[in-house]
Amino acid sequence: MKNFLITSLTAIALLSFNACSNNGLDRDLSTTDGLTEANIVNVDQMEQDNSSEWEAKAKYKQLLKSFGKTRTAKGREVPDFPDYYGGAYITKKGTLAIYIYGDFEGAKKRVVSMVGEGDVEYKKADFSFSYLRQLMDELNEFVLNEKNPSISSNFNVFGLRDAENCIVVELKEFNDNKIQEFQNSVVNSPAIKFVQSEGEIVLNVDLYPGCEVRAGTSVGSFGFRARRNSDSQVGMVTAGHVIPVGEGARAGDIPTIIGTCSASQVSGSIDAAFIPITFPNNYVPTNILCGSSNVLSTSTDELLGSATVYKIGQATGLTFGQVISSSTSVTVQGGITLTNIVSTSYAAAVGDSGGIVYSIDAGNIRPTVGLHFANTTSGSTSYYAKADEVLSAFGLSRY
Repeated sequence: MKNFLITSLTAIALLSFNACSNNGLDRDLSTTDGLTEANIVNVDQMEQDNSSEWEAKAKYKQLLKSFGKTRTAKGREVPDFPDYYGGAYITKKGTLAIYIYGDFEGAKKRVVSMVGEGDVEYKKADFSFSYLRQLMDELNEFVLNEKNPSISSNFNVFGLRDAENCIVVELKEFNDNKIQEFQNSVVNSPAIKFVQSEGEIVLNVDLYPGCEVRAGTSVGSFGFRARRNSDSQVGMVTAGHVIPVGEGARAGDIPTIIGTCSASQVSGSIDAAFIPITFPNNYVPTNILCGSSNVLSTSTDELLGSATVYKIGQATGLTFGQVISSSTSVTVQGGITLTNIVSTSYAAAVGDSGGIVYSIDAGNIRPTVGLHFANTTSGSTSYYAKADEVLSAFGLSRY
């Protein structure tokens, strides 16, 4: 792993480790139980107007479509990123910014032919997006295979920062010696920036009664409804650490068990659980967002860096923020490392786990984006598992 290639180790060693661009009976299960009046009042009005991002997101989706598809070693279909592509993100103005690696003018012309003219900012990239993804794979392998736990225990979060065209590694012990230790034992790359860790990753499950979805003494939040592909059984999805397989779930203060968890996982790229509803005619899963008249779309989406994202959970209600990293690896309490997680700046607290994470597209369409499951002890960063990862892992479909 120490011999990770860009061009040569000699070239890598000459570059700074900081290299980054500056830049309820018959009851709808619509997740309203457990929210206080303060949390749900005026939810419809609380969604930030992000209409300025709609054109940028549309151009980004067109760009990915133009790249075509390839499959990962695990068989997952992903965009076939060309070598000249350095990544993309949403600017503060809501426009699309695209990084170009290598032949700037030549690659820019190719990208313009894909997305068209318009309000797009083109920037020179220090690294290709494929290289950054490869770096993430290398780091994940080091941690997941426990190659040196004494070293990997010092970095519990690392992620691809789309807007900065680099990888950020958070070190618990942040000093020159620990940076050198990482570079000598893990990987030495100018694409990696080191920062002070924000603290341990706290799974947001409340151990007190009285809130949204309950399983034993645990309390969390409903995410979205889904249908099991194998038998068309309908149910609700929440966080895996909220409810284990075989545990019964209750909605808010309803004393009746509405369903028993059939799948629960806190590993790989998800912290999620599926709860088939025992009496779906009495307890009806819906797409109505908690405390709102807004409807959650059955379409799913994966967001790019700096895009606006919304979360609704029973503890803090609706909060919103921006995507910090579209692919982050986090080691949570218990030493479990989750990969391909999204880090964001929205606020969250204990009891929000399993809450729905969504975005807003043109026409006020609200795609299903993921499930909230954790935040840092400092409260400045929150994390969600991607909806597509959850659906794929459990063999589910949105409906």
